[in-house]
Formats: sequence, structure tokens, C-alpha cells
Amino acid sequence: ATGFGGGMRRAEVCGAVTGAIMAIGLKIGHSVEGDNTTKTHAYETTKQFESRFELLNGSIICRNILRYDLTKPEELAIIREKGLFDTVCTKAIADAVALIEEILGLEVKSGSVC
Repeated sequence: ATGFGGGMRRAEVCGAVTGAIMAIGLKIGHSVEGDNTTKTHAYETTKQFESRFELLNGSIICRNILRYDLTKPEELAIIREKGLFDTVCTKAIADAVALIEEILGLEVKSGSVC
């Protein structure tokens, strides 16, 4: 999931959000054609996660969370200078993990969903 970081390097949806949505899909996702109940549940769970993440971080969009656009070299330099990848992004990842643990009743260990 490394490539999800930085909103897939485009400053779009935060990689922590994208990874969490993948975890939702792996745990409760739609896999049987015509099973709209499971699909609806997964969509509702995704919306719940996104709303709660947004409350904690102000957005689900990387450039809004960082307040800088990493696709612009001058802004990427500011992000690095201020250490935002180590502070803001670390918080976003921790928030995503905590929410997924709570919402799905999972314990996340060593980069894997158990």
C-alpha cells in the first residue's frame, strides 16, 4: 500500500484513508454478485469511517490535511522542512488505524489486518 501515500502521490485521497477502505473491503466487502445487502453495509461502513476520519483531520484529501500540495515542488519543500510527513501524516495513519479497529472490531498489528 506504499503507493497510496501522499494521495497516490497526487495529493488526492489520503493514503491512510485509502488503506482503511481496503481493510473495510477485505473484512466485509461485497464478493457475491447480486448481494446488495453486503455491498450496502460496506458502503455505509466506508461512509462512517470517512466521516469520522474527516472530523479528526479536517478532510480526507491529502493536500487539505497537510495544508500544502505535495505535487508542487515549492510546497513539497515546505512539507519536508516543517516535518509534516512525520507529524501530520503519522497522526492521520494512527487515526485511521484506531477507527478501523473500532469500527470493524479488529486489532491491527505490524502492518496487517488481523
